[in-house]
Amino acid sequence: MAVLAYPQKASWQIGNLGLIISGCIELGQLLFLHNRFASALDLVTNNGGAVIGALLVAAALKRLQTRGWSAAGP
Repeated sequence: MAVLAYPQKASWQIGNLGLIISGCIELGQLLFLHNRFASALDLVTNNGGAVIGALLVAAALKRLQTRGWSAAGP
């Protein structure tokens, strides 16, 4: 979704956004949810998912553009 919302940003920047959001969620778990555990592994997997998702969407958009489609439709 972030790739579509910010098409001028690079995939690594979208990955950093995912890391920041995931870090905020983990910090919230640490501070406010005492029955949940914050985990560095969650940060790594969430960031990896954000980067992989950004790369997949960017590749799909590039493929659609080579076929003459835009992000808004044909």
